[in-house]
Amino acid sequence: VMRTLMSDANLPMPAYEVNRPLWGPVIGEVIAAPGAAAGGRIEPGTLVQHHDSWREYAAVDADVAKPLDLAALPDPAAHLSQALTAWAAVVEAAEVRPGETAFVSGAAGGVGCMAGQMLRLHGAGRVIGSTGSRRKADYLVNELGYDAVVIRGAGPIEGQLREAAPDGIDVVFDTVGGEQLR
Repeated sequence: VMRTLMSDANLPMPAYEVNRPLWGPVIGEVIAAPGAAAGGRIEPGTLVQHHDSWREYAAVDADVAKPLDLAALPDPAAHLSQALTAWAAVVEAAEVRPGETAFVSGAAGGVGCMAGQMLRLHGAGRVIGSTGSRRKADYLVNELGYDAVVIRGAGPIEGQLREAAPDGIDVVFDTVGGEQLR
């Protein structure tokens, strides 16, 4: 999506502009909301989503800050576009079944991080990812629950995948293409 927004593709949304902050779905906590109690505005401490640029702090109009519905999706990260992309691919496209072995290329990216966890939540018995460094591989296994990770540049991908999934792969969630997809 980001690469497309940096191109001159004809899209139903504005493209990124050179020397302007990137924009996209943002989750933030309201720190201050002048007149909140009196005017029915969003209270400080509320988690909201807006589409202003990515930054540590942003001043946004109250009418563009939408409170998150944490009853529907308890994890704030699930309200970002990466989560929706991963969910649609795992639930709607892959239809992963209990016990299947899944492979996620680009597993340490925004969509890959979410996809691995959603695959597990939807029954995958073994989740394998790919990434470009040992540090990211350790994060995927130790923090995100991947069972194994293949590392681009650490030998042929095919051999690493055969070792990580000796009984084969049932579901492929590809965000990279190239050697990993072959």
